[in-house]
Amino acid sequence: MSFRARSAAMTTAAIAVIFGAYFAWSSARTRSPGDSLAQFVVAVIILTVVITAFEIVVAIVHRRRRGERMADERDALISARSARNGYFTLLAGIWVTPILALTGAPGLIIANFTLGMIVLAEIVNFGSRVVYDLRGA
Repeated sequence: MSFRARSAAMTTAAIAVIFGAYFAWSSARTRSPGDSLAQFVVAVIILTVVITAFEIVVAIVHRRRRGERMADERDALISARSARNGYFTLLAGIWVTPILALTGAPGLIIANFTLGMIVLAEIVNFGSRVVYDLRGA
């Protein structure tokens, strides 16, 4: 697996686990907006630390390999297709936000749903990078 694929796989896993825990905590009980904001900030800080640590480990492991190729047109195509997949996911989910607002859902639910769609779009983006890189697309 290439450096870019390993990096994307670890980023996907980190986002899924950390924000999965945030959403589980946030939806477990009725939370105040202040509590949810504080938990969100903690989740972002943890995510930043974890992804930085993962990138350092992947860079150290791949530094020893001399046969790693430079980025080329294939990598640019993978990046573009993955971003497209994430964008379509985000676009489909964001259209539900006004519907939630019209049904009278609380603001915290709407905010967490919108955040969840952004997180899902990033998971689709990085997950697509892994799949496309492994397939050689």
